Amino acid sequence: MYDISQMFTDPVLYTSTREERNKLTTVQELLSIIKSRDPCKVLITGNGGIGKTTLLRYISYNWATNSDSTFAGKILFLVNVRDIKVNQTIIDAIVYRVRLKNSLSKNRTHIKTFIENHKRDLVILIDGLDELQPAVDIQMFKIEDLEDSTVILTSRPGFTETLRKHFDIHVKVEGFDTEHIKHYITRYFKLIGKPNLGQDLIATFYLDSDLNHHWRSYYNNIFELSSSPFLLLKMCTMWQHYQMIPSDFQYFFKEIFRLILNQYINRSDRSTMPTKAVKDFDSITTEHKNAMLMLGNVSYIGLQKNVFKYTEELLNELMGQETLNLLLKIGFLYKDEPIAQDNFTDAYRCPHPLLSEALAGFYLSNEIDTLGLDSKECKKLRTNPHLHMTRIFTISFLGPNADKLMKHWLANKASNYYSFSKYFKYVKEENEGKILKSLDKDMSPKMKIHVEHLRDSFKQYFSGNNLHLIQLLKTFSDEISKNMYQVRNNIVLTIDESNESSSDNVCRFVAHMSILLKLYQVDQNNILLSSDNYLIKLIDKWGDKALEIISNEWKNYSLSEEIRSFVFFEDDEPYRHINGSELCRLFQILPNLEIIKIRFSTYNGLRIDSMVSECKHSETFVRLKEFRISFQNLSSINGSSLGHILNVSRDLANFNLSSCSLSSKQITEMLNEVDKNYLKSKENFINLELNDLSKIDRDLLANLINALKVSDSKDPGLSWKRHHLSAKQLHDLLMSPWRYKFRWNSLILDGVDLSLIKGNTLANIFIIFPNLTRLSMNDCNLNGTIVNDMLSECYKNNIINKGDLKSLKGNDLMNIHDKSIIELFVFRKNISNVTLEIEKLDFHNFIITFYEYIYNRFLLQNLTDLKSVFFLIGFMMGGYLNTLYTRFFFVFFIMVFTHYMSRSEFKSNFSDGLSTVC
Repeated sequence: MYDISQMFTDPVLYTSTREERNKLTTVQELLSIIKSRDPCKVLITGNGGIGKTTLLRYISYNWATNSDSTFAGKILFLVNVRDIKVNQTIIDAIVYRVRLKNSLSKNRTHIKTFIENHKRDLVILIDGLDELQPAVDIQMFKIEDLEDSTVILTSRPGFTETLRKHFDIHVKVEGFDTEHIKHYITRYFKLIGKPNLGQDLIATFYLDSDLNHHWRSYYNNIFELSSSPFLLLKMCTMWQHYQMIPSDFQYFFKEIFRLILNQYINRSDRSTMPTKAVKDFDSITTEHKNAMLMLGNVSYIGLQKNVFKYTEELLNELMGQETLNLLLKIGFLYKDEPIAQDNFTDAYRCPHPLLSEALAGFYLSNEIDTLGLDSKECKKLRTNPHLHMTRIFTISFLGPNADKLMKHWLANKASNYYSFSKYFKYVKEENEGKILKSLDKDMSPKMKIHVEHLRDSFKQYFSGNNLHLIQLLKTFSDEISKNMYQVRNNIVLTIDESNESSSDNVCRFVAHMSILLKLYQVDQNNILLSSDNYLIKLIDKWGDKALEIISNEWKNYSLSEEIRSFVFFEDDEPYRHINGSELCRLFQILPNLEIIKIRFSTYNGLRIDSMVSECKHSETFVRLKEFRISFQNLSSINGSSLGHILNVSRDLANFNLSSCSLSSKQITEMLNEVDKNYLKSKENFINLELNDLSKIDRDLLANLINALKVSDSKDPGLSWKRHHLSAKQLHDLLMSPWRYKFRWNSLILDGVDLSLIKGNTLANIFIIFPNLTRLSMNDCNLNGTIVNDMLSECYKNNIINKGDLKSLKGNDLMNIHDKSIIELFVFRKNISNVTLEIEKLDFHNFIITFYEYIYNRFLLQNLTDLKSVFFLIGFMMGGYLNTLYTRFFFVFFIMVFTHYMSRSEFKSNFSDGLSTVC
């Protein structure tokens, strides 16, 4: 056995931050970036088996062994997403997994309290977002309640689109490149004492030669698998035992199955295990093959719900205890660690997700080959988003009989054509002719007509290439995945070169190309991968003709129902001819449209106005979840048009109008159009930043505030200035007899002149914002009198005994009272950013006031939370006072310490407070 540090090899990492995108990065460089941004939020994505979990375990190992200083002094937790239960938070999952001894295990409250109070010291590694249980809310992974902690989250692609903006760093794990593969092979065979075998494998793979492309071509998709550390390990093991590597998926995973079986046979007692080594896959015993098929069935059932972990109850039901024991002995299953020390439910899983998917594919291929699957089951297999790798393995194991599965995909629908484009590449080249001939035979005459029309368009893209449509679709899909932007530019070039005589053909060509482009967009769950500018370009040039042909072709291939988004970013050339009516007609083609994004364009307010007016009497906006037309000049739009969108789009979660030059009058028109009860009932969905809200009246503003959404996920507070709100509007809200209640826990008043608002009025901020934990008042033209009155009112009514008034920079607080300073420090839980000119105060009076206050508030009232007192003592001892006063504080500290050390309830608070001072 060896530890992870002996074999760990840096994978290829591409790191994106807000400052720099897709930078090739080493693991050590990534850790340095994380350390420099403490606390930091990191999202790591990559395909299954590519090394995400190994990377987290390597980080954990280095922390536990002090091999790396990145998280020195921190408390590190590793959490598996699959173990987070319904209604649990991430912290709940951590607490539940902490192993406690004796009676402590009966009460975890103190552990949760400790974690809650030390979030700044936490490093939380969260593995496997793609294994999230269906009923668990994915929104918790916005990790807003862990903003003070460093969090690293891993996931397969396709599960993180709504979360990315909440992370500082996005890391794409690409696995191993050629150099990494070579390095890993060298380390593996050196570790087992057979370095010559490693050199033979490197030579076989042409890793030391300019001819390495030959090996990649010969092994086709297997080379892609070698980027996975798990599968490269299996390749090395195969080479160690057999000095060979199969050249395709089917044989490669059959060899992995054979390898696992032979390892089991070799370590078994020969007296009780007379079975000989498995020489080839077909010689696997019936007992072992049936056990693998039964596990494949279990895997297939689990994978449909994205579950890789199986209960003993399910396994016994589907295969029996005897088969379960056999699979455990062989190594196809292992008993997973319990969810927590006090949860004794037995659970099992395969050693790797890809092994589960391979076994599921093996089971399905056997079912299809021997019994056949009905159309309903085949549709489920084709469409379930969790079965991507299972589809690949099923096709690979079917080999020349893949048509038995694919014949069920023969329907004249865009999604079916897309499936062919995506998965036909896993058919071996020598089997393509047989399979295509069989599919042609099963194809209906009506479908053959549509296939020929599509084939003509794709032949045009590939300059007359005379392949079968499915082969053309496969090739086009490869082009999209390699360089989608170039594909789009090629289509735009064809549009530019079109003339009146070729316009019909070009419109049909673009409509056909969009089948794969739009579905690729949906499949990758990332609408930014492919903007729809090429469609706008076509409509801009050919108007109604383009719209009619697009509409007809999309309906012919049932594409209209599949499209959920429309994205339009400004190209170099503005679109001057397309009008709002044409845009509306395009949207009306799409009955399930959920997302509209028009950004950075010259598309002005009058055209948006026209589009909304045209769509008013249709259901175009009914299903909208996101409508973003940010960074536009909408100064000419009628606000009621925007209100109409809000009224009919009741599922809207993001209505982004930021930076659209909207006036208070237009926003008022918009709000007056919307049902007031509906507006008050929704939260966090309208972004109006960098528009002018300064003249919106009090009641409308009160209805709007909870609905407002902000762009900056790192500083998700309500910024008064970014909305061009005024001090008068704040004053009117604070003085209202209705006592509004707003949801925000962070209010940013920086740069707003508050000098004309009385301090006791400002204290009402904590009443109308009852959840407030942060109030920032930098550069607000405040004086000491206003702050005195505000804090006095708060203290009198005891309304700010929680929260963080942490920023008062840029205000003249020279006449602030001694007691107000003490209130700032004693009430606040985080005073690190408070800026006061303490060296200019009269410290004789201040010390007397401080002593009286502490004595009355703490010594006489039997209060035990003295952390804030220690904060203030540490602050005063930090170089602001001369030696005489420093000594005084030492004496005072000793007095308080002596008075309280006899109280047992004080001891737990003392260490926390003292460590904070230090």
